Amino acid sequence: MQPLQAVQANPNQTEDAAARKAAPDPAADSPRAQKLLHSAQEFEAILVSSWWQQMQQTFSDPSEDSDPGSETMRSMGIQSMAMAMAKSGGIGLARMMYHELAPAIAQGHAEEGLK
Repeated sequence: MQPLQAVQANPNQTEDAAARKAAPDPAADSPRAQKLLHSAQEFEAILVSSWWQQMQQTFSDPSEDSDPGSETMRSMGIQSMAMAMAKSGGIGLARMMYHELAPAIAQGHAEEGLK
Protein backbone atom coordinates (compact mmCIF):
# COMPACT_ATOMS: atom_id res chain seq x y z
CA MET A 1 0.00 0.00 0.00
CA GLN A 2 1.43 3.38 -0.97
CA PRO A 3 1.46 6.24 1.53
CA LEU A 4 -0.93 9.11 0.96
CA GLN A 5 0.64 12.15 -0.58
CA ALA A 6 -0.34 15.62 0.50
CA VAL A 7 -2.22 17.58 -2.11
CA GLN A 8 -0.72 21.01 -2.51
CA ALA A 9 -2.98 23.87 -3.43
CA ASN A 10 -2.05 26.07 -6.31
CA PRO A 11 -0.70 29.26 -4.66
CA ASN A 12 -2.40 31.44 -7.27
CA GLN A 13 -5.79 29.89 -6.51
CA THR A 14 -5.28 30.41 -2.79
CA GLU A 15 -4.27 34.03 -3.29
CA ASP A 16 -7.22 34.67 -5.62
CA ALA A 17 -9.67 33.21 -3.10
CA ALA A 18 -8.14 35.28 -0.29
CA ALA A 19 -8.31 38.43 -2.43
CA ARG A 20 -11.98 37.83 -3.20
CA LYS A 21 -12.77 37.39 0.49
CA ALA A 22 -10.73 40.45 1.50
CA ALA A 23 -11.97 42.73 -1.29
CA PRO A 24 -14.57 45.19 -0.04
CA ASP A 25 -17.95 44.81 -1.64
CA PRO A 26 -19.23 48.28 -2.56
CA ALA A 27 -22.86 47.17 -2.34
CA ALA A 28 -22.51 45.04 0.81
CA ASP A 29 -24.10 47.68 3.02
CA SER A 30 -26.94 48.40 0.63
CA PRO A 31 -30.45 47.46 1.73
CA ARG A 32 -30.70 45.08 -1.24
CA ALA A 33 -27.52 43.23 -0.21
CA GLN A 34 -28.71 42.99 3.38
CA LYS A 35 -32.05 41.62 2.18
CA LEU A 36 -30.23 39.07 0.01
CA LEU A 37 -28.10 37.93 2.94
CA HIS A 38 -31.14 37.65 5.21
CA SER A 39 -33.06 35.67 2.57
CA ALA A 40 -30.14 33.30 2.04
CA GLN A 41 -29.88 32.74 5.81
CA GLU A 42 -33.62 32.09 6.04
CA PHE A 43 -33.40 29.57 3.20
CA GLU A 44 -30.54 27.75 4.93
CA ALA A 45 -32.47 27.79 8.22
CA ILE A 46 -35.56 26.30 6.57
CA LEU A 47 -33.47 23.56 4.96
CA VAL A 48 -31.62 22.68 8.19
CA SER A 49 -34.88 22.82 10.15
CA SER A 50 -36.47 20.39 7.72
CA TRP A 51 -33.54 17.99 8.12
CA TRP A 52 -33.70 18.19 11.91
CA GLN A 53 -37.47 17.65 11.96
CA GLN A 54 -37.13 14.56 9.76
CA MET A 55 -34.32 13.26 11.97
CA GLN A 56 -36.37 13.92 15.12
CA GLN A 57 -39.37 12.06 13.69
CA THR A 58 -37.16 9.13 12.79
CA PHE A 59 -35.79 8.76 16.31
CA SER A 60 -38.79 9.89 18.38
CA ASP A 61 -40.67 7.68 20.80
CA PRO A 62 -44.47 7.77 20.18
CA SER A 63 -45.11 7.74 23.94
CA GLU A 64 -43.30 11.11 24.30
CA ASP A 65 -46.08 13.00 22.53
CA SER A 66 -48.60 12.82 25.37
CA ASP A 67 -48.70 16.63 25.73
CA PRO A 68 -50.72 18.31 22.94
CA GLY A 69 -48.32 21.28 22.79
CA SER A 70 -45.12 19.23 22.72
CA GLU A 71 -44.94 19.03 18.92
CA THR A 72 -45.42 22.79 18.58
CA MET A 73 -42.73 23.54 21.15
CA ARG A 74 -40.35 21.03 19.56
CA SER A 75 -40.94 22.55 16.11
CA MET A 76 -40.37 26.09 17.40
CA GLY A 77 -37.17 24.98 19.12
CA ILE A 78 -35.86 23.35 15.96
CA GLN A 79 -36.69 26.46 13.90
CA SER A 80 -34.93 28.72 16.42
CA MET A 81 -31.83 26.53 16.49
CA ALA A 82 -31.74 26.34 12.69
CA MET A 83 -32.02 30.14 12.31
CA ALA A 84 -29.31 30.75 14.91
CA MET A 85 -27.11 28.23 13.18
CA ALA A 86 -27.64 29.84 9.76
CA LYS A 87 -26.91 33.34 11.10
CA SER A 88 -23.64 32.16 12.65
CA GLY A 89 -22.39 30.56 9.45
CA GLY A 90 -24.29 27.31 9.50
CA ILE A 91 -23.27 24.80 6.89
CA GLY A 92 -22.10 27.57 4.56
CA LEU A 93 -25.03 27.44 2.18
CA ALA A 94 -26.23 31.00 2.89
CA ARG A 95 -22.73 32.40 2.44
CA MET A 96 -22.28 30.51 -0.82
CA MET A 97 -25.64 31.69 -2.15
CA TYR A 98 -24.88 35.28 -1.15
CA HIS A 99 -21.47 35.26 -2.86
CA GLU A 100 -23.00 33.84 -6.03
CA LEU A 101 -25.88 36.32 -6.14
CA ALA A 102 -24.18 39.44 -4.73
CA PRO A 103 -22.50 40.41 -8.03
CA ALA A 104 -25.97 40.87 -9.50
CA ILE A 105 -26.78 43.22 -6.61
CA ALA A 106 -23.51 45.11 -7.16
CA GLN A 107 -24.19 45.32 -10.90
CA GLY A 108 -27.68 46.67 -10.25
CA HIS A 109 -26.23 49.13 -7.72
CA ALA A 110 -23.67 50.36 -10.28
CA GLU A 111 -26.29 50.74 -12.99
CA GLU A 112 -28.48 52.80 -10.66
CA GLY A 113 -25.56 55.17 -10.06
CA LEU A 114 -25.20 55.77 -13.81
CA LYS A 115 -28.80 56.89 -14.26
